[in-house]
Amino acid sequence: MKKNNLLAYTIMTLSMLISLPGRFAYGLLAVLTLIILTGTQAIISSVLKSRNMNSYVLPLSFFSVIGMTVVLKQLLFCFSPVLALSIGFNLYLIAGAVLVSDFIGNNFNTENSKQFKNAVSFAGKYALLVLVYFLIRDIVAYGTVTIPSPDGLFILRIFRHNDFTFPGNFFGTIPGGLMLVAIIIIIVSFIARKLEVVRVMNTQEKAIKFEKQELKQNISTENESVTPAPVENVNSDISTNNENIGGNNV
Repeated sequence: MKKNNLLAYTIMTLSMLISLPGRFAYGLLAVLTLIILTGTQAIISSVLKSRNMNSYVLPLSFFSVIGMTVVLKQLLFCFSPVLALSIGFNLYLIAGAVLVSDFIGNNFNTENSKQFKNAVSFAGKYALLVLVYFLIRDIVAYGTVTIPSPDGLFILRIFRHNDFTFPGNFFGTIPGGLMLVAIIIIIVSFIARKLEVVRVMNTQEKAIKFEKQELKQNISTENESVTPAPVENVNSDISTNNENIGGNNV
């Protein structure tokens, strides 16, 4: 994992995961907000760059993301005032994290196709981590899986436990959330490092095979360039020399 990507993941984690309640329903809302804001920023940036308005990319991206966040906040109030009040200021933290992580990743200075690809890849990977985090925390700490509803949370009970003595309650607290975030980051970093090693090994194997093929082609080319003299020409030269020698003897 690159240094810029790791810093961007850390900023998104601190703003999205820790500050939100540890319920899967809030994770779904956070992922939806993340995808919409990331897509808005990428589209605005691509349009401005296609019009050669690079100097306006950063300020207009900022205003577009904040404006879309206000719209999403009002739509959430219309859908469920309880969820909107529970999330509170966290939607704006997500918007700030999208802008900061995009700026750290130098996506404002990249080409349109690369920027859109990087934005979609980053949002997709992080959305998957967010869903896994909130699903684990909801099941382990509360024994439930929650879904957003107009009345607040639609609760699917997985198992029942004592609210005071159950050890999983620790993951419903902020220290438990921080520990779960650390565990997920360690696992993801380990997997990413192993995949990078495999990618490098495959690249080296392909390079070795390519070098061997080039060496074989060079050897075959050299062998074709050194062609032996035709047999008929050699025999004719020998017969001519013999006739000359016989004439001299006479």
